[in-house]
Amino acid sequence: MPKIIDSLRDNAIREARRVLTAPGYRTFTMRQIAAACGVAAGTLYNYFPSKEYLVGCVVLEDWQAALEVMDALMRRAATPGQGLEELYNAMRRFEETHQYLTTFDIRDGKDGFEYDDRHLLLRRQLEGLLQTLLNRFGVDPGEDITVFLAECVLSFSTKKYPYSQIRQAFNKLLKGVNP
Repeated sequence: MPKIIDSLRDNAIREARRVLTAPGYRTFTMRQIAAACGVAAGTLYNYFPSKEYLVGCVVLEDWQAALEVMDALMRRAATPGQGLEELYNAMRRFEETHQYLTTFDIRDGKDGFEYDDRHLLLRRQLEGLLQTLLNRFGVDPGEDITVFLAECVLSFSTKKYPYSQIRQAFNKLLKGVNP
């Protein structure tokens, strides 16, 4: 039976985040993380079955924190337009922090949870945030516009468009649905 080491999981995630942020995914190894945590690589594999799983844990933890920030921004926004801009910029910050995801194939056929599934999940989470924002201002754009806005936030932020380039289009969409 493997020995359980207190806080190894948290320490490994913290160290993996540091390596992913600085040197990046290409230099990331399980041995490197294990050494930084003061354990053998085999011990680390008791907690994380693969390098990709560990990276996934880092991304999931950071995404959950980003969602909390985005939710707070939606609840504080003074206007729907400001909220949309805040959401977009928060998404850009997340993607800038995790830019290594674009160089790393996160498709895993074993569990059937492919890129399209993850994209749909992220878009639905953004839809929920947008719905929170729009409901606060009595705006009901309908499901199709909310889906479209969420898809635009996800897609354009991934392509690193500055908000200034898409602000006018978003504002037109929002003006077209105001009550």
